[in-house]
Amino acid sequence: MWLGFCHLLYQWALFGVLALVLVTFVYYGLQQARESTIETMERGARSLAEENVLRAEADMEALVVERLLHNARLIAERAAAQGYRVLKMHTAPFFDVLEQTRAAAQVAPADFKIHYDFNGNRTLATALPLVKQLRAQPLVGFIEDPFPKTDWEAYRKLKEGADIILAPHLQTRLQVMEAIHCQAVDAVNIAPSDWGLMDMARIAECAGSPVWV
Repeated sequence: MWLGFCHLLYQWALFGVLALVLVTFVYYGLQQARESTIETMERGARSLAEENVLRAEADMEALVVERLLHNARLIAERAAAQGYRVLKMHTAPFFDVLEQTRAAAQVAPADFKIHYDFNGNRTLATALPLVKQLRAQPLVGFIEDPFPKTDWEAYRKLKEGADIILAPHLQTRLQVMEAIHCQAVDAVNIAPSDWGLMDMARIAECAGSPVWV
């Protein structure tokens, strides 16, 4: 009888161990499946979020471009309606200035000209082909500050290579003398900011260079 009881106890113990092992495997499998599911969902969520961000950025970029082109047309139209025949517009390397020009050309009269300020942030390699393309547009008449006002060699090469009026915005007597000495400008665009204005104008006049204020 004792042996029978021990045998029964052994069977129950073995059953318990097997049940524990089975439960452990099931639990581990469920955990793995749960983690895999969560990871898949997170990847999907990240992918969807990145896709939405990219779509939002593309939509925003398209909206900005559309607004800039609209502004170019609007500004040119208003300037012409008020009797102006030259309009100064700034450019940026991240925006297509040719598109900007075409937008303004839709509303500008035949005798209207755009004066583009490049903000001094381009190189000769990028500016020269761009200015040549702009020169082919009858609307574009003047270029200001394509380069930093220390690279007069680049100004001179652009002046020689592109048939367009080059008029950098000069703020000191030394800049005026350097620009004229290097034969780097077609006109001197002077900032009326201090008492040196008349001196700069006289220097340009002595060199036979037109002066803008």
